[in-house]
Parts: sequence; C-alpha cells; structure tokens
Amino acid sequence: MSLFFSKRILIALLVLLWPIHAGSEEACPQSDITIREIKVKGHYPFLTKKILRLVSLQPGDPFQPEKLPEIGQRIGEFFEKQGYYGTSVDIETKNDPRYRAINLIIAIHKGSTYRLGEVHFEGNTVFTNSVLRNKLRSFGHFSLSRTEKRLKKIQKKYSKKGFVRSRVRLLEVLPHPDTRRVDLTVEIRENKQLHLLFRGNRWFSPQTLDDYVTFFKERGYSRFEVERSAKKLTDFYRQNGFPDMTISSQIVKGEDDDIYVTFFIDEGMRVRTKKITFEGNRKVKPGKLKKKMSLEEHTLTHQGLYRADDLEADRERLLSYYTENGFFDAQIQDVLTERNSFGDLTTVRIVVDEGEPYTVSKVDFEGNTVFDSIRLARKSELKLNKNFDLSLVKQTETKIISFYQKEGYPYVRISRTDSKNPSNHTVGVSFRIAEGPKTFIRNISVDGAFKTEPETIFKSLKFRKGDVYTYKKIIDAQLRLKRLGIFDYVLITPQGIETEESQIDVLVKLVERKDVTLDIQAGFDSDKLASGQVILTKRNIFGQAKHLQLRGVGGFELDRGEL
Repeated sequence: MSLFFSKRILIALLVLLWPIHAGSEEACPQSDITIREIKVKGHYPFLTKKILRLVSLQPGDPFQPEKLPEIGQRIGEFFEKQGYYGTSVDIETKNDPRYRAINLIIAIHKGSTYRLGEVHFEGNTVFTNSVLRNKLRSFGHFSLSRTEKRLKKIQKKYSKKGFVRSRVRLLEVLPHPDTRRVDLTVEIRENKQLHLLFRGNRWFSPQTLDDYVTFFKERGYSRFEVERSAKKLTDFYRQNGFPDMTISSQIVKGEDDDIYVTFFIDEGMRVRTKKITFEGNRKVKPGKLKKKMSLEEHTLTHQGLYRADDLEADRERLLSYYTENGFFDAQIQDVLTERNSFGDLTTVRIVVDEGEPYTVSKVDFEGNTVFDSIRLARKSELKLNKNFDLSLVKQTETKIISFYQKEGYPYVRISRTDSKNPSNHTVGVSFRIAEGPKTFIRNISVDGAFKTEPETIFKSLKFRKGDVYTYKKIIDAQLRLKRLGIFDYVLITPQGIETEESQIDVLVKLVERKDVTLDIQAGFDSDKLASGQVILTKRNIFGQAKHLQLRGVGGFELDRGEL
C-alpha cells in the first residue's frame, strides 16, 4: 500500500478516527452524574499521577461539587510546600451530555520560586553555623519539604556525635517577595552528650556494636535503655555463636555533665556445631530430621554456629514433624551437648522415642447435606490403613473447599477431629463441614464505561444476573477485561461477601484508555540507515473493543504504509 493516500481515503479515515459515542443514553442509564475524566494542566515538574493522588475524586466516582474547594486547597498547599509561593488552583467543570458525566480540568498556576536567604541558628555549640548552613544549601529553589528532610539529617548528625536527645526545629520561615528569598530561623537543643564505650570486645568493632544498642533509635540514655541495649548485645553475640558471653554495664555522669555508658563484655569462646547425632530413630532417617532443624553442622559451606536458643526451638520442630507424620506418641527424651577440649566445637546428641506410627482407620464427613460422603471421599488424599500424614489432610481440606466454592458455596468451612486409639495405633479422621448458603449474583453495576458498549463488557464478564457466584468467575472476568486493551484500570468487587449474603452485588469499576494515540519512532542502523515510523491507533471503535492502526514507515531503504 502506498504511503500517499487519495483524498477520499484520507477523509474516510478521519471520519473513522473521530470520537464516536458508544451508545445512546438509554443504553447506559445512570442515576447520578459521574466523573468521566480528570485533566491536569500546569503541574510540571510533577507527574500527573502525583497530583491525582491529592484529588479525593476519581474517574467513575459520583460528582460531589462540595469537594472541589478542598481539592484546590490541598493542591495549592502541596505546591507551596514545594517552594512555589502564591500558587492558585482553578477547577473547571465541563458537562458531557453524551455520557451524562462531568469532566474536571484542574489548572494549576504555579507561583514564584524563592532562593534560600539567611539562615539563623540558635543554641548550636558543637557545629558551626557555616557547617549547618551548608547542610541546608541546594542548587535548586527553596522548598519547605526539602528543608524539613535536611533538618532531619542535621539531627542524625548530632545523634552520631552522641547527642541522642538533641532537637532540631524550624522556628520561622520568612519569605521576602521583593528579593524572592526566604530567611530561616532554626532552633537547636543539643542537650547532654552520650559517650558509649565497649570493653573486652575482640571479635566485633565498636562501630558494629553501635548498631545493636537502642540509644540512637529510642533517643534516650536512661537506665531502662542501658538494660535494653545490654540484652540486644547479648542476643547479637548468642546468634553469632557465643553461648557463654556475659555482659555488665555502668552509667556515670561526668564532671562535664555528659553521660558515660560503658559495657564490659566477656565474649567467651566462639562455638561451632561439629556433629548432630540421633538415637532411637528407627523409622525416620537422620537426614530428614536434620533438615527440620535450624541448627547446622559446621562444614566448608556452612558456618555451623552453635546457638542454644535454636537448639531449644529445634526440639519443638522435631516433635511437630513426628506428629505430622503419624507418630503421636513420639518424645524427645534428651538433648545432650559435649564440647571438645578447646571448647570451640560441640557435638549434639538427641535421644528420641518414636513410638509406633498411627495408621488411618476411617475417614468420614459430617454436616454435608448438598454432596454425599461418597462424592466427597473421592476428593480425599488419605488412604485407609496407610500412615497418617498431616500434609495429605491439608490437601484434602483444600480440595473439598475448592470443590464447594466452584459449586457456588464461597462460605464453606471445615474443621477436623482426630480420634486416636493407642491400643492398636490407629486414628480416625472426621471432617466437619459447615456448607453455608449457595450464593447467586443479584445485580451487576458498571461504572466508568462511557464509550464502551454494555454488551462488549458483559461479553467479557461471561456471567449474568442470577448466575451462581464463584470467586474464579470474578478473577477470570477481570483478566479478560484487561486483555481487551481499552481500559487503564479494571476492578471487580463482589459486595456482600464479608457479611456472607446469599445474594451478591458485583461492582465493575473501569477507567477507559485514550481512544486515539500517536506514536512516533526513529532509528538508525548500518543496514537500513536512517528510518522512522508513525503509528496512529484508534481503540475501541464503536465501543466494541475493536482497534484500527495506521502505520507509515519511511527511510532511505524503505517507504510503505500499512492499515
């Protein structure tokens, strides 16, 4: 097809690309006027999305004119805080009778920008005015939000110096319209300085230990904070393989009125786990038991640090593993540890009494009225006379719940009772089912479809009023609507699920994409030399999710047009 079209063809294309209403007003009845589109002007250098976050009204929402002054004030305050003084915001409403909707046009008239002028500091003795002033300087214009962030950095600078109770506060912001400069007054309360000292730490540097005390985070140095910091340091050492570590602290007020906190640390020996052995495990292999433990053996690829707290938790993990696999009588009789002569390696010996595994003697169902037990038994993963396995029980519960939900019972719940018989080591599993009501779709409401025909939307939904409600239908419908390529936003919300209603209302909220887009591309390579293309796309023609694309390609080696 030639790149040059005749006048008749060009006129036909222009008519086709002209925005067309997707249907009559009777086709999409709306009781209230809604917002169809929100345009923002004059918002550079901020993205449109950032401005729209400040707007309490969104496309598809009912139009509430009483909110417009609040929106204008919020946007104006945002720009003032960003350094645009004297910003004004005009919000224009345009009636769109074709869709019985309102279009909002937010016009932002940015005010003047100011530079940072004089900065006066009060109460600073540790850092000079010039050092603090340089922390507030910037290459751009003055911005209150940026200044507040930099004041927090100044406070962190004081905190690192030990002034954990320091306060940095902006007292006054004084703009001068004649010189377009802003003068600031900053108050600094330094308070007492904390001197943090560590004694006896050989493995870890003071800088590392500083990260595990609470003084800097909690901004205090009371006796309570000293005790909390000592506990944090103890936990840190224990997690790094120092089970014998001890710590004491001292807090002293110096002659200079500063606070001196000293931690006296006895690290002890760093201990690693040499080997983990089991006794009494006849049915379960040691390798499976070790995988359930957080404690690891020391190898070339694993540090194997010995942690007493992990070993205590591993006792519970091992018991849970045995129970989940049908060993209801299993016990961890003892956990023994033994150090080598140097004290840096330990052997862990775990004595187990497994008992006999329990087998499944019966699987029955209670409370089921919609589906008989024979049908539900086909969903069970449990087998009679086989060892009890909790993972198979969970799979059975998931399958039954999924089965009910697919049949329109979204509120189904399952509880379980295990009846153990120690005399013959069997267990009966009973599933108690609370089915809940069968749920149907009562109403379907669509918001935000101004150009798209209702039939196009319902064709993608694939469910109608009176159909059985399932969550899968909602997810699949939402995905199909997104794949049409004509919506920027799709959200389908079932209403009434939280209160477990038998009749569900479905709300479909949509934001339509722009129907005409122009894409211009250019490039250069050694084969085709310079080339470029212009792509004109018309989406959602006649509201039926059909697309038309006009593509023109040109260059030194190639000229063509495509429709």
